[in-house]
Amino acid sequence: MSTLTATAEESTTAPARPAYRVTGRRVLASEWAKLWSLRSTWITLGLGLLFLVAFGLIASSRYKSGIGSAHMDRDFARSTAVSLSLFGTNFAQLALGVLGVLIMAGEYSTGMIRSTLAAVPRRLPVLWSKAAVYGLVALVVGALGAFVAFFFGHGIVSGTPAAMDFSHAGVLRSLLGAGLYLGLVGVIGIALGALLRSVAGGISVLVATLMLIPGLVSLLPSSWQDDISPYLPSDAGESMFALTHDTTSLSPGAGLLVFLGWTALALAGAVALNQLTRAGFQPGQWVLVQGASSGLLSDEDVDEAATAIEPRSSAAILVYENRWAAPFAVALRRSGAQLVANGRIPVQAILAALDAAEGSEPTTA
Repeated sequence: MSTLTATAEESTTAPARPAYRVTGRRVLASEWAKLWSLRSTWITLGLGLLFLVAFGLIASSRYKSGIGSAHMDRDFARSTAVSLSLFGTNFAQLALGVLGVLIMAGEYSTGMIRSTLAAVPRRLPVLWSKAAVYGLVALVVGALGAFVAFFFGHGIVSGTPAAMDFSHAGVLRSLLGAGLYLGLVGVIGIALGALLRSVAGGISVLVATLMLIPGLVSLLPSSWQDDISPYLPSDAGESMFALTHDTTSLSPGAGLLVFLGWTALALAGAVALNQLTRAGFQPGQWVLVQGASSGLLSDEDVDEAATAIEPRSSAAILVYENRWAAPFAVALRRSGAQLVANGRIPVQAILAALDAAEGSEPTTA
């Protein structure tokens, strides 16, 4: 009795159908198709757009009804049509960020990532394509919601101290900045999903980063707050679309650079993890299909065979009788496979393994 390890190679004969190359354009197209095939995409994008527009209109209406009232908050009384219209940004960022986590981490939780990486063996193009496709979609949705909210909101506050229109300085920059901010939040969601590979974990970190940490920083002494708060992701992002600034906030350009830095940091973490692992398999790990192992070979034998197999290859370890070994080896070579190792198993070892697998009494030969 002998063992044979075989691994598939590219056949030397002409393929029956054209070979398709994995290109960046095709990976982008596949990610675009997968994005819109999910119901969660339509629902969550719709919620993000609804939050942005609805809360902007609610804030504008509340300002209009309370203008001149002695009970109106002092900061709220100094609002502008832009700040009122973009009041829903904090709610929209949660929806768009959560969707980013779902798009990436959802593939790991459902196991679909294995099919994705089977089609695109290199992991980084998948990450870049998901980030680019969803980042662009989130940017468009965010910018659309900002313009719609301002279009209706500035009409509501017309004739009040907050009134302004599209021709006022900084208005277009603020509306586009809000869309860009929401697009980058979506990219951060993708990065967190790839980094943590857990929907619950990614959402928790996202919410903590955008909402909980700023609240904790507000508990620090005032001198510390002024040095830390402007560089937090949420505060830097708000500086991107704020119409006015003071000494405690960053300028729009500086806020954009800081937020881009946070986005790059999240992506760098995802890239580093993807370079170390492969779809949940540790490097050098040998994976057996459930039910395919007969128990004739020990774990040490399987691990030793794994060292002879190239990464990302499929292989089989077969136990065969010598009388058909030669024809079988010839057939494998003709089909494009490669024999990488072989050896002889003593008959007594085979019998002992069969007895152990079946739970029967020792068999004598």
